[in-house]
Amino acid sequence: MEIISICILAVGAIGTLIAAFLVYRTLKSNHDWQRREYALNIVRDWNINTSAHWQALERVFPHLRDVDRTGGIVTELTKQQAKEIYTCDPDDKMNWDLRYHVIELLNYLEFVSMVYIQKVADKEIIETCLKDAMIKYYDILKNVIDVVETCEGYLPWTPYSTLVGKLRSASPIIRKPTA
Repeated sequence: MEIISICILAVGAIGTLIAAFLVYRTLKSNHDWQRREYALNIVRDWNINTSAHWQALERVFPHLRDVDRTGGIVTELTKQQAKEIYTCDPDDKMNWDLRYHVIELLNYLEFVSMVYIQKVADKEIIETCLKDAMIKYYDILKNVIDVVETCEGYLPWTPYSTLVGKLRSASPIIRKPTA
């Protein structure tokens, strides 16, 4: 009788371990799915969160995102333009409005960077869909970041600057299948 109760206890313990493992796998798969879904929502809403700011920039600097086809050089806001935008007086309506569009855009890029760095959203999706745009935006706005650093005394948008450095040198992430 004692052997039977030990066997039942052992089978119960093994069953509990198997159930705990299956619960763990299910929760992990659900977590991975939610990270991918969050990344896809960021990609889906990219234009909603960036286009108004880029339209404001391109009203003042037409074709700012275009590559100079003759020299192959990506255009950028110069140091002088960045300084004029960031240090303008409120009376300078055009630059004052532009200043806040640029800051909001950089804040959004920092948000996406933090989501990536902290692994809140799937890195592979962010890299695949947004890597090139984030690097290009950085190249265009790097002088603004430098001017704000000079004016404010600290490096703003550090997560964004750090991520762009990593994205430039990183090989693509390939996620292991989860299902």
